[in-house]
Amino acid sequence: MDVSASVGPGPGAPPEEVRIAPTWFAFGAEVRELEGREPSPALPRDGTRLAGAIRRAAARYPERDLWVFTDGRGTDGDAEAAARAVA
Repeated sequence: MDVSASVGPGPGAPPEEVRIAPTWFAFGAEVRELEGREPSPALPRDGTRLAGAIRRAAARYPERDLWVFTDGRGTDGDAEAAARAVA
């Protein structure tokens, strides 16, 4: 879940109806792993590390579906290439 400045106040945990893996990732200027439905901490919000979040989640959960919630453009490289690499 994107916590960059363009998203507004940091998001909380995903809605109850969304089944999530034991670990999920909040990303903005950094990428942080969160456990279960732990609320997202205050993260620096001056970028969208979209490619990094995709790579880190894919490494942690190979061969699993990844859901990415963002309204922004990645600022840390080629998010599309990162997504293709793990697809």
